[in-house]
Amino acid sequence: PYFVNIKKIQLKDVFAKEDQVSDQLTFAEESITRCFYHDQEGEEQTLWMKPAQTFIAEYKSFTSGDKSGFNLQFYEDTEAYVISRKDLLS
Repeated sequence: PYFVNIKKIQLKDVFAKEDQVSDQLTFAEESITRCFYHDQEGEEQTLWMKPAQTFIAEYKSFTSGDKSGFNLQFYEDTEAYVISRKDLLS
C-alpha cells in the first residue's frame, strides 16, 4: 500500500533543498510552486513555476537518489499530499 501523508505547508516554505536528496513527490492543493537555485553570487534564479494541483518533485534527484541542485517552494499556505520515494517503491 502507498502511504500518502497530508502536510500543511506555509507560505514560502522550501520543501526540497539544493544539496539534499529530494525524496518526496508532492501534490499541492492551492499553491503555485517555484523551482529555483542560487547562482555563483548567491542570488536566487527562478527556473520555472507550476500551477496548483500539479505533482511536484525535483525529479532527477527523486529518481536517482542524488543530491538536488534546486529548491522547490510554495507561494501560499497550502495543504499538500506527500509520498516518499521509499513508500512509492515498496
